[in-house]
Amino acid sequence: MAATTNACVEKRIARLKRSAVPSEKVAGYALERYLREHRREGAFYIRFCAMAPMQRQALEQLWGITDEWRLFRRLCRFFGV
Repeated sequence: MAATTNACVEKRIARLKRSAVPSEKVAGYALERYLREHRREGAFYIRFCAMAPMQRQALEQLWGITDEWRLFRRLCRFFGV
């Protein structure tokens, strides 16, 4: 099941990276960095805190979320953490 989930996530990220919309491309590259991260909430939180403001804004635009905590929770759900 984890391999299937990871494959689906990789496809969704690849689709974002191919997008013609610049903010979606930035969001795709930001999400790609989480693929190499340990699938733990703590590891994701450290990566989230270190994220560049431009990447965070791109994710906010992609998901329509402005609250940082909600954005982090959405990010964890995206990866099944």
